[in-house]
Amino acid sequence: MKVFHVAETIKGGVATVMNQLIEAQLANGYTIRTLTPSDQLDQLFFHDDMQSFIRDKRGIIGLLNLWFQFIYHFITYKPDVLHIHSSFAGLICRITLMLLFPFSKCNIIYCPHSFSFLMDTSPIKKRFFILIERILTLKTTFIICVSKNEIEEAASYGFNERKLKLIYNGIDQNINLKAKKYLNEEKLNLLFIGRFDYQKGYDKLVNLIERLLKNNIKNFNINIVGDVVNGSDFIQLEYENVKYSKWLNKEKLATYYLNSDIILMPSRWEGLPMVAIEALSLGVPIISKKVSSFPEIIDEGENGFMFNNDEDFYNKVKFAIEFLTIEDLKILSANAYDKYMNTFTAKNMIDLTNDLYTKN
Repeated sequence: MKVFHVAETIKGGVATVMNQLIEAQLANGYTIRTLTPSDQLDQLFFHDDMQSFIRDKRGIIGLLNLWFQFIYHFITYKPDVLHIHSSFAGLICRITLMLLFPFSKCNIIYCPHSFSFLMDTSPIKKRFFILIERILTLKTTFIICVSKNEIEEAASYGFNERKLKLIYNGIDQNINLKAKKYLNEEKLNLLFIGRFDYQKGYDKLVNLIERLLKNNIKNFNINIVGDVVNGSDFIQLEYENVKYSKWLNKEKLATYYLNSDIILMPSRWEGLPMVAIEALSLGVPIISKKVSSFPEIIDEGENGFMFNNDEDFYNKVKFAIEFLTIEDLKILSANAYDKYMNTFTAKNMIDLTNDLYTKN
């Protein structure tokens, strides 16, 4: 089977998903071609047919380069399956295939990695995104949705439910959890991983920490891993128990998970965040906002907690700092790992994706 993976950018979770699929598909005897940005090739699983296009940043030039390269490689490669990753690639590739009809006969699998209309945006933009996605569904065999929430939202806006298929993101984890520590330094060790921006709720995190310290709740440490996004307002906290780190590789990041009792995820919206799955796989319970796919990830009180508003966020974290014991954390941690094993493994994601390739 000849599979053509295309992405307009592969930073973050998209690269994780693509790499696991590519490695497994090559091992299964599939022929794989990929088309990704030239400056991100080092993030892709190495294989023989890695094609690229020039993209300095998201803009008309980069999208045109993707368009030209996609036309050439699609026509010359003649794939059995086209697997499109994320919204911008979905837009460019599917419009092109409408124009290339009848030379575009193959299974077209599209994974938006969270629909653009699920963002916290204006009603006008939301309606525009929905209209475009519904039109492009006509040139799509199946749409991979990474959560039940995503399917329900799409169906509520009139998408063809037959084309919506649930496949949770998954990861492969081989790290020994016996190295995990609890209440290191006799303090609750918190973790935040993500961009310092509006979507990830960095402002909510800052307000939480400042309120805790103002109220003399100091029996915690927090590691904040990530970086500021261009154009975002950024406040760096300067407290003894707050430490910042830039983006880390997988091995270094694993040590942060293993030394953390709870990860905080105050995102305003998400698809199915890879950080949450990584946390579960390393036995780290989650405190998140009750939005998007988090109710599918967190079993309240079993492997984490969810909050509805800022006051609730403060109270959940305050409770964790003041009352959770090592035994409580061990139970939460074991339940987190069980959730990962039952729902979010790479094998499950790969098997379901490969099965989808053969359907029509």
